[in-house]
Amino acid sequence: MDEVNEGGAELSTGAGRAGVSERRRRYVGSRITHLREDCGLSLEELARRVGLLAGVMKAVESGRRGVAFECLIDIANELGVTASELVDGME
Repeated sequence: MDEVNEGGAELSTGAGRAGVSERRRRYVGSRITHLREDCGLSLEELARRVGLLAGVMKAVESGRRGVAFECLIDIANELGVTASELVDGME
C-alpha cells in the first residue's frame, strides 16, 4: 500500500511505482505514435531514423518499453518537437 506525505503526494512503496512507470511509458508511447502519424512517418521509418529496430519502436509506442533520455531526444527531433513536449501533461 502506498502512503501519502504531508503535502498529499503518494510515497511509493514499490508496487505503486511499477504502475506509475507503466502509465508514463504508455503516455509517452502514445504521444510518439500520434506525432509520428501526424508527420506521415511509418513506425519503421522513425525507427530507422533514430537507430532502433522496428520491434523496439513498436514496444516503445505501446508502452511496454522505455527508452534512454538520449534516444527520447532523437525521437523528438525526428518528430519536430522537444523531448519536453513528448512528456508534457504526464503525471
